Amino acid sequence: MSVESFKRFRTLIINNLGFYFPESKKNLLLARLSKRITKLELGSICEYEEYLFKNDTELSHFLNLITTNKTSFYREREHFNWIKEHLLPTYFSQSKGIFKIWCAGCSSGQEAYSLSMEMLNFKKNNKGFDFRIYATDINTEMLGKAREGVYPIKLSSEIPLIRRSEYLLKGTLKKKDYFKFNEKVTSKIKFSYCNLADLQKYSNNTFDLIMCRNVLIYFPRAIQSEIINNFNKYIAFNGYLVIGHSESLPKDIMYLESLKSGVHKMLSY
Repeated sequence: MSVESFKRFRTLIINNLGFYFPESKKNLLLARLSKRITKLELGSICEYEEYLFKNDTELSHFLNLITTNKTSFYREREHFNWIKEHLLPTYFSQSKGIFKIWCAGCSSGQEAYSLSMEMLNFKKNNKGFDFRIYATDINTEMLGKAREGVYPIKLSSEIPLIRRSEYLLKGTLKKKDYFKFNEKVTSKIKFSYCNLADLQKYSNNTFDLIMCRNVLIYFPRAIQSEIINNFNKYIAFNGYLVIGHSESLPKDIMYLESLKSGVHKMLSY
């Protein structure tokens, strides 16, 4: 891949995703594009570059290749423990409204389904509680997988046994090595497209909890500040923002109070 080609690809990534993509990742980019080039039966990076810039429909495929989609059920489990042991009891003691969650950067859906199971368990023991989960991502391929909600059976080991027995449906015949969730879990989640780096108007809702974990690390600090400031429009009074354990808020964000690793509470609008 020539220096010129890499720069053109990188500009496309920055303009559409807001990601910083250093030259040190050139080999990674080449590896991810190779499969796409083979599928399109093109002969080289140069041919793909020409194809990409001449075909508007190819852009979404290109961007899907760039995004990182590492996720798991109950990832960073301490956050789920905090939600069920502290956040939900506190919220329910003060409000009887619908508890609204935004999973920003939901990838293939594991976080959203994990949250839905925990919300259902709380709902079962607290009459009058209800919730909605709005899960978004920029990767259209991952959103398709999230909506389908079918996973290899080996991933069920990430889910607590007590939740498996209540909410999982095992496949049969050709799907015997897969599972999905029952309607109680899936009916509470809405998956949709959203580009956090271009968040003009996402929703009329405000959210009691925004989960944006292990997403900010892919953006330069200035874009991180912009994303957090946009979240400010959507966090309800006394609402919370949860980011990944390895992430931190930009220093110019003063209206969120850090409570514990990754957990931040809105101070004011």
